Amino acid sequence: MANRSCFGTRWRIGGTPMPKHGTPSKFDDEFGSYVQFQAAVLRQLPRPHEMDKELRERWMNRQARLRHVLMTALVDEVGEETDLNTPIEQVFTVEVCCEKLGFDRRHLGRFLNACPSLKAPVREVVKKTRRDWLSENNVGKAVVDLVERVLSIHGLWLGMPIPSKQASALHG
Repeated sequence: MANRSCFGTRWRIGGTPMPKHGTPSKFDDEFGSYVQFQAAVLRQLPRPHEMDKELRERWMNRQARLRHVLMTALVDEVGEETDLNTPIEQVFTVEVCCEKLGFDRRHLGRFLNACPSLKAPVREVVKKTRRDWLSENNVGKAVVDLVERVLSIHGLWLGMPIPSKQASALHG
C-alpha cells in the first residue's frame, strides 16, 4: 500500500507538504496563521444572497468605517477615534507603547525623533502611509509596526483620509 502520510492531520491543519517552495508549512508560524485567519474572516462574510449590491458598494466606498467596524469587532483595545489635533506626545506614550503593547523603548525613541515635533498634532503621523514612513523617515519596519498598533488602539491608521477644514466644520 502507498504511503498516504500527506493525507494525515499534519497537513490538514493548515500546513503544506512543500515548505521549501516558500509556502507556509506550519499553522503556528506567524505568516501561515495570519493567512489562515484571513481565510476564516472571508469565510464568515455575508454571502451574495445575504447582502444586496447597493449595501456592498456602500461598504466599498466607506473604507474608513469598514476598517473601524472590523477593528472594533476583532481587536479588543480599539477605543473611540482620537481627535486628529491631539498632540503626538499624548498618543505615543511610554505607558501605551512600551508597557501596554510591549514595544522596545528604542523604537518609540526612533519614532519620536522622526516626528516634526512632539507638540505636533497626530494628523501629521496619520497623513503619511506606511511606505512614506519607511522611505521618507527611514525608521524601519519595527517602528512602523509600533505606530500602526498604537494608532489602531485610537481608531486611526496610517494613510487615513484627513477631512478638510470645511468638511470638519460642516460635521462638527
